[in-house]
Amino acid sequence: MPVERVRGNVLEDMFWKLKRYRTTQTTVEIRNCAGEYRLVVPEGTSFVEKYESTGEYEPVFERELKDRLSSLDDPTYYDIGSRWGYFTKFSCLVTSPGSTHGFDANPHWFALLQQTHESDLPDITLTNAYVASESDDDTICIDDYRLGHDAPDIVKIDIEGSEYEALEGMRATLDDVHPELFVEIHPTYLRDRGTSAAAVFELLREVGYELRVATDHRTKSDVWSPLSDVELPSDGDYLVLAE
Repeated sequence: MPVERVRGNVLEDMFWKLKRYRTTQTTVEIRNCAGEYRLVVPEGTSFVEKYESTGEYEPVFERELKDRLSSLDDPTYYDIGSRWGYFTKFSCLVTSPGSTHGFDANPHWFALLQQTHESDLPDITLTNAYVASESDDDTICIDDYRLGHDAPDIVKIDIEGSEYEALEGMRATLDDVHPELFVEIHPTYLRDRGTSAAAVFELLREVGYELRVATDHRTKSDVWSPLSDVELPSDGDYLVLAE
């Protein structure tokens, strides 16, 4: 199935279904290095004002992702934390919908994600689930997921503090496949979940990755630097490239 759901909480389902019908939405016309596309987002989200005022979202990541997707022959891209589909749609344009896998746990956002990708179904694979360290009724780990799907060549993880658990659940994939990773680090949220950025770095190094970082990846002027050369923010988020 191109659209997969992994979520078992009935009350949560009811809450988000009600919220979906009470929340208005809007469409943003996106133009970046991948091309032009339509993004369906909740009305009033700060994303709209920021994008329309600056004309960009995460230009450093966008350039790097396009270069890496374009350099591979039929790459498979996993977008963990797809939200409304900015980077899944990006991947569809650079590669193809059939090479793109999107994951988001929020059912309201997932409904918007499906609308963004209306023209890409049934080729694109979208999964409504928490990506975690193991699979159960409402979570999925990537090591289990890839048993029934193409293994990833490139993975983006942006799940606001759950990045360590997601990486724990893909250790076999990291060992066997060694995909290129873009991991957005959220130090405050990681601490709230009882872990840390240092734990994420240690996990990645244990499986053989070298790390670079962009501490201001939402601006055009930022560059990738070796992790050891950069003073990392203790509160603001930043992007790590593991290869």
